[in-house]
Amino acid sequence: MSYDPRTKRGALIGVSVIIGMFFPLLSLVLLTIAGGLIAWGREPQRTEEFLNGLPFGQELKSALAKFDAFIS
Repeated sequence: MSYDPRTKRGALIGVSVIIGMFFPLLSLVLLTIAGGLIAWGREPQRTEEFLNGLPFGQELKSALAKFDAFIS
C-alpha cells in the first residue's frame, strides 16, 4: 500500500498541532525548524551563507537537510 506525500505532510501537521497544545517549548522549536526550511527553500544560497557564519553552522545545515529529507 503506497501513501501519497500529502498524507505524510498532513499527519506531520496534525502531530505538530497536538505537540503544540501539550508542549509549547517543543512547538517553538518546530516553528523555528519550519522557518529555517522555508527560508532555505526561498533563498538557499543566502541561508547557507548565514548558517555557515553561525557556531555549529555545518551541523545545523546537515540537520535541516536530514529533516527535509525525512518529511519529503
